[in-house]
Amino acid sequence: MVEIANKSEEKHENSPGKGRISWWFCQGYYSLATGGQVHFVLCFFQVYEPDSPGTVRHHYFYSQLPPNSTERLVRCCVDQQLLEAFQDQLSQDRIDLGGLDRYMTEAVTKEISEYGLPDHFEIREPPYVKKGKHLQIDWDDFKIIWKEEKIDIEFVELHQGDRCRFTLQRTSPPLKPAELGAPRLENSTYTCLPRLSLSGTVGEKEVQGGAWFDHQDTDPSDWELNAGENSEGVIGWEWFAVNFEDGSDWLVVLHRNMKKDEVVDSYAIVCSPGKRPRLLRDITATPLEHWISPVTHIRYPVGWHLKFPEVDAEWSFQPLCNNQEVPMVGPLRAIWEGTGMVKGTRSGRSLSGRGHLELKGYGYIFNFKQYTEVFVERIDDLIEDFLPRRFDEASIERFAGPPVWEYDPEILSETVSVPVWDLLDRGGKHWRPMLGILLLESLGVASKPYESLLANVIELNHTGALIVDDIEDGSLIRRGKECIHLRYGTDVAINTGTALYFLSYLQLESELGLTDRQLVDLYRIVVNFQVKAHLGQGKDIAWTRNMSPQWLEERLKRGFSDKVLQMYSMKTAAATQGTAEAACVIANEGSEVRQAYAAFGRTFGVSFQIVDDVLNFSSSPDWTKTRGEDLLSGKPTWIIVRALERARPRERNRLIRILCAPDLRASSEGLEEGIELIERSGALDEGRRLAGNMLESQWRNFSLYAKPSEAKTMLRMLTTALLSFEQDY
Repeated sequence: MVEIANKSEEKHENSPGKGRISWWFCQGYYSLATGGQVHFVLCFFQVYEPDSPGTVRHHYFYSQLPPNSTERLVRCCVDQQLLEAFQDQLSQDRIDLGGLDRYMTEAVTKEISEYGLPDHFEIREPPYVKKGKHLQIDWDDFKIIWKEEKIDIEFVELHQGDRCRFTLQRTSPPLKPAELGAPRLENSTYTCLPRLSLSGTVGEKEVQGGAWFDHQDTDPSDWELNAGENSEGVIGWEWFAVNFEDGSDWLVVLHRNMKKDEVVDSYAIVCSPGKRPRLLRDITATPLEHWISPVTHIRYPVGWHLKFPEVDAEWSFQPLCNNQEVPMVGPLRAIWEGTGMVKGTRSGRSLSGRGHLELKGYGYIFNFKQYTEVFVERIDDLIEDFLPRRFDEASIERFAGPPVWEYDPEILSETVSVPVWDLLDRGGKHWRPMLGILLLESLGVASKPYESLLANVIELNHTGALIVDDIEDGSLIRRGKECIHLRYGTDVAINTGTALYFLSYLQLESELGLTDRQLVDLYRIVVNFQVKAHLGQGKDIAWTRNMSPQWLEERLKRGFSDKVLQMYSMKTAAATQGTAEAACVIANEGSEVRQAYAAFGRTFGVSFQIVDDVLNFSSSPDWTKTRGEDLLSGKPTWIIVRALERARPRERNRLIRILCAPDLRASSEGLEEGIELIERSGALDEGRRLAGNMLESQWRNFSLYAKPSEAKTMLRMLTTALLSFEQDY
């Protein structure tokens, strides 16, 4: 039941075309009789639907940081109406991008509407909310009653499951930032109670502590910059609430354009005992420490140093622990709500106290490649830890054992590590290890202990295959520069490429905490996908070598396109299938899950190759490959074969002639004519549809075994983006 008793709220709620968000936020602490303090945060949201007056969505989270803990405990609750809002967006095809990446936004919306929220979100019936002279919120075991000077709150703590009943008593005047001229509050009401005493009980035990309480009601458009399809981004913020031991309270807000990562405005309010609050606008804020979430892979600036020249003050915020992330629903993905200690000086006098930092907006994704950057940097580091840029005695011994006579690190560097890093430094996208990491996390397993295994086995195998493939295909350019065999010699390239296949086995000797059975299964998977890939490559080579009009006609009579798809499942998809199976082995899953994941990996690999075939005929300047390169090389790809199968007899015969005549297809006129024939056949459009439909169908089966999670949503974003015909991967 929701009862709205505040007339101004009703006005906001029914404003045409605008929604409204209200929230109540409390961060505090209480001391334990056994020593130490428990820090907690609770926040309750109401979101008014702009297109449906009277419809209100609710979201509540509570987080707790026990003494000496390395991460927060978190509880998140939403009402059914929130899920229905996502389902409504999808059914009416009105997904709001707001300047965010469309692959991310669509993945989030579709996953929530089709498969629900992850298990850590509790779905409840709507709460009882009454506004007016006094506030009352009652949502099962969570309650807030706010009457003038006093706030009563109740909730269940997460460590022992005891009921907390606290009274917060105001010990300093309320703070209204808008009345002091704080920016970006024109359409908001914002009240802070920066210093409250806390008393009450946890279970049967009496406790004492302190708290900070906020209430804001705002128009969410205040957080957008030039809203619409061409939006410059949305507003995020760094929000500091600090209580110093000298009795002063500080509120510091930095509003940030999250797309450009630029501060658009900032302010600080200093409340000193016995003095009027003072608004400060000259603020310098410098991040000192970053933390990457192991769950969302969001990079947060968790340690800060701030300067305030107007009052000759500076102080630093240091979190009590780095892992204080809170999951959120929708494209926001997560926020960081962190308690910490603050130390600094003001006019030469030392300052110390406790503080709270909220980082909102760091989970937004404005570009698919932005999401991959954290992975790429991490994967490069993991590869370099395993295969150094230059060998020394220790690194050679790690691979080959102690020397019997004497090693020559310089020579080995020039013939192995230097060529490898030459190719890696040209900008590998590393989506294959990313796929493995997300597949493993979708099974509920933290990826960090296995990142090096996934990064090196998958990426070094792929790099080795590129080096060898370029020799076999007679290629000239790889990632914008001459191929490795042309730069270092064919002998060096063959040796280096094949060495990378075998180096991956050494990763399986690492201390991974896996059983002997799991290690044997991983060995089998690596051997299997390497064998399949080489057999598939053998088919590809033979088809290209044997190309002739008569040979091609015979193949076309027997369903050549299906044979090409089978070749793709071996040459291209063996690695993605193996990656999915390896994730299941590491997660110790049974055969049913493993088969479902393997099918997904195989289907994605084949779909990706079809997309690559389509992109081969793109004329966009964004593609790094030569337009029609497959036709120029005389390769019977699925697109080319389907064009032959679909074309009218006269055009088909002409395309066969071009494909089978090296001199003709090498001429600019012949190549352009062949490309035009393929475009007219409709094979490119068929390839686009087939790749998308194959993956979409397989995703439904995959979702029977992969539970809703952050990793699954990001996996959907990754695979959809890679098959988008817009990503040059």
